[in-house]
Amino acid sequence: MKDQTYCWICKKTADSAEHRIKKSDLVTLHGSGSYKNTLIMFRGDQQIPIQGPNSKIVKYNKILCANCNNNFSQPFDKAYEIFVNYILDNENLVIKRRFVNFRDIYGDEFENGQRNLYKYFVKSFGCRLANDGHLIPKDLPALLSKRRFRTGLRITFSINEDYLDFKFNILANGPLRTYLPLQETRPTWLEKWRYKQYGRTIPLQYISNESFKWLTTWCWYNIQR
Repeated sequence: MKDQTYCWICKKTADSAEHRIKKSDLVTLHGSGSYKNTLIMFRGDQQIPIQGPNSKIVKYNKILCANCNNNFSQPFDKAYEIFVNYILDNENLVIKRRFVNFRDIYGDEFENGQRNLYKYFVKSFGCRLANDGHLIPKDLPALLSKRRFRTGLRITFSINEDYLDFKFNILANGPLRTYLPLQETRPTWLEKWRYKQYGRTIPLQYISNESFKWLTTWCWYNIQR
């Protein structure tokens, strides 16, 4: 697929390629040097060697502008890195409890930290949609600059027990699934809000996930749960 001509966040010229697999995760788990064919990306039936954390293989097409990718979203990336560091330092505790307390992660600023972490996953999810040529729901770029917002995106975490004893440090993007939602005779308040966002056309439903070791993050858009 050719590079998108505009940034999906701000609509300016897209001149920056975001990582499919976050660079800091690659460096944290596999180092910053050449991987010398020791790290493989599975894409369908293909096995593609990753040469290093800046390899084009682990990047999307140019779907963001440099400012949105490197400056505007920096607090989101930082919140994610703090979250991942907490997970690494407290693996046994998180696996045992099956939940995380965001105050333990971000301290007294947990509300802001949690919000920025959410926005990181919005950015990651939006990049997946844009790279695959899907229309970006209007509420996703709109919420990135807000403290309070309403959106059709829900995010959940789960533990993949198959990976707990795996000898490799898994970094993965699951498939992006799209569905046509069932239309109700009497729309709920959420559907009414979506009508205002999109007109009478109800947006597709999307499900995607990404994994860091044994922790899987799920994105559910337009899915009533």
